[in-house]
Amino acid sequence: MTTTPEPVKGVPRIEGDPSPTIRADHNDLADWVRDHAGEWYPSTDALPGDGNWPGRQAFVGASDWPYVWKSSAAGWAPLVPLEKRVGFNDVTAANGILVVRHGLGFVPNWFQITMRNAGVDAVALVADCIVWDNPATSPTSVQIRAKNTTNGTWLGNNRVAGYLTAGM
Repeated sequence: MTTTPEPVKGVPRIEGDPSPTIRADHNDLADWVRDHAGEWYPSTDALPGDGNWPGRQAFVGASDWPYVWKSSAAGWAPLVPLEKRVGFNDVTAANGILVVRHGLGFVPNWFQITMRNAGVDAVALVADCIVWDNPATSPTSVQIRAKNTTNGTWLGNNRVAGYLTAGM
């Protein structure tokens, strides 16, 4: 029994002596792997809606992430890091809101905010932030709102800094 040279991707085809049934079954598998492994689609809209199975993976060029088929009810979901951490150091709006870009590409299920000193001790000692989007709706950013913990007022037009961690 011999095999064809190493394929670009997938399983090499069998040539020669094994029974025709084994060779045909194996070669059908090799052809299927060649045609389906490493699938690439330009966007999530182009991902196939039919012929899927749980665990099927395809790469989407627009998001630069792989996707996996979860189920017919859940559909395709990105295979991305389950969380991402970004820093922020900016001035809040008059109402205390600051938009922080997380860039996950999907709407996170949870957030964690860790505050740090932004260089103004008087603000750093009293500032606390909460996630203001409830529920979160953006796949790229979230609104947080800074509050003065001593009197409960919003910290409008103040510099706040910290880290936002978001994930699934």
